[in-house]
Amino acid sequence: MKARHFFLLFTTTLITMPHLIVSYQNLSGRVTHLNNLVNKKKYGLNKLNDIIRQSQYLVVDFYADWCGPCRAMNPTLQKIAQENSDITIIKVNVDTFKKVSNNFNVHSMPTLLFFKNGTLIHRSVGKLSKKELKKKLHLYF
Repeated sequence: MKARHFFLLFTTTLITMPHLIVSYQNLSGRVTHLNNLVNKKKYGLNKLNDIIRQSQYLVVDFYADWCGPCRAMNPTLQKIAQENSDITIIKVNVDTFKKVSNNFNVHSMPTLLFFKNGTLIHRSVGKLSKKELKKKLHLYF
């Protein structure tokens, strides 16, 4: 009896997970925090992988709240998102989503990962000016 109860609980968990598979087209042209897209930290990696697979042009910003260069890049990322409606920008807090950060081998902040059609095409570590970021976007997208 207990084994069946466990199985039902397990299958219920699997059934509730499809909320992770949605269309992320509406994320383009703005900066979105991963914690606003997932209600439990343990689903962060699955959610980000779904976004990576579904996005044509994606920049993932790994940051920390205590990181000065990360905070300094926020206005730049906001402006870039507003100016480029075809680019999706996802911010991942390395303290909140340690598993996600480890999965992408992020050890310094800020780290920007550039994905094109689901493939990682460039990694940038350190603060970038708006001009530097625009140059990279033009080069890789």
